[in-house]
Amino acid sequence: EIVHKAAIVLNPKNANFYVGFALALLMNKKKGLATESLKECLRINPNHTSALQILGGLLIKEGKISDGIMLLEKDLNIYEEKDYGLNSGLIENLFNAYQQIGQEEKGRSLIRTYVAKYPDDENMLRLSGKLGIR
Repeated sequence: EIVHKAAIVLNPKNANFYVGFALALLMNKKKGLATESLKECLRINPNHTSALQILGGLLIKEGKISDGIMLLEKDLNIYEEKDYGLNSGLIENLFNAYQQIGQEEKGRSLIRTYVAKYPDDENMLRLSGKLGIR
């Protein structure tokens, strides 16, 4: 935690430092401060995929599901636009969030799309099999 804070002081414009600091804060069960650090990261770099995914997950856990979904969907769009490949954890988190708001079919459709796009990915095959999605 101290090392990350020092790095931020030395280079406050480096968005990555805020994510590292947030992760250290989360390990110490300081969700509020971690959330603020992630928001600062996104202020510096609104397309920081790690910050989008972590903050999105935190918001969903806090019951701010729509806000969390918005960040996860933005993250997914960035992955698509930049052709970063597959992030099966992100897909699974989105599916779970959609399910929580009664949009399970939207989540199933998302999984079908990614299984078709990455037919040999073990994580996607495991997820689709677990959910009975073909």
